[in-house]
Amino acid sequence: MTHEPLITDELWEACTAQRALGEQRRAPMRSPHRRTYCLASLVVCGVSGRRMTGSWNNGQSYYRCGFPTEYAGATGRHPRWVYLRESDVVPALDEWLLSVFDPKNLDATVAAMAAAQEPDDAAAARAEAAGTKLKDSDSRLAKCRTALEHGTPPEIVAGWIKDVEAERVKAQRELDVEGRTAPLTEAEIRALTTSQRKVLRGLAKATPEQRAAIYGGMELRLTYSPDEPGSVIVEANPEGMYETPCRRRDLNPHALAGTSPSIRE
Repeated sequence: MTHEPLITDELWEACTAQRALGEQRRAPMRSPHRRTYCLASLVVCGVSGRRMTGSWNNGQSYYRCGFPTEYAGATGRHPRWVYLRESDVVPALDEWLLSVFDPKNLDATVAAMAAAQEPDDAAAARAEAAGTKLKDSDSRLAKCRTALEHGTPPEIVAGWIKDVEAERVKAQRELDVEGRTAPLTEAEIRALTTSQRKVLRGLAKATPEQRAAIYGGMELRLTYSPDEPGSVIVEANPEGMYETPCRRRDLNPHALAGTSPSIRE
């Protein structure tokens, strides 16, 4: 049994030829190069408070925030896109970091770092409360042993001990989290600044990957606000110990002590 062909022989041949041509085409090759952004995850938008993401435009690295484009209904003073060019930041940032850890500024840097070790009263209070709970747990455990010696059924004492031990573990965990280490001595701070100086000396010849590692190791945080296009506020926390404000295009070691130089465009 036969039926009428759905398409003509000419159309079938044309389709077959077109398919063969498509199979011969190669998939477009993507560049294997992976770009490294030196300040990746370190730049924060001063308006939205969100991290700015790396963006490659016109052969240069930028950091951008498009908060209004990603969240419908976002209002306020945030522009549609906020851009910060990496090359506008890195040279001045390196210059400031090197000046901060320069031997001639060592005394001022050490003094600023020592002053930054301010106690956290709330954390100290929580640590004290956790220590009190630990002492109370020890006292209650001693009472459990005394009760056992005076004939209290072991299964009852075991329940008490289990409850006390659970509270003791919780208190110890809180103390580990909230407990503060002793402030660094001046000698320890000077040793830290010396080690940081040795690392920073390699910035001039560092690859983007090495530069990113150095900045990340210092726990830099850069806040950029489009309302102040010539200014980037920088916080540094090497070894998780101190924070320092500084500004782009007019950076100096006095910023480490908490004074911000003026911005002149």
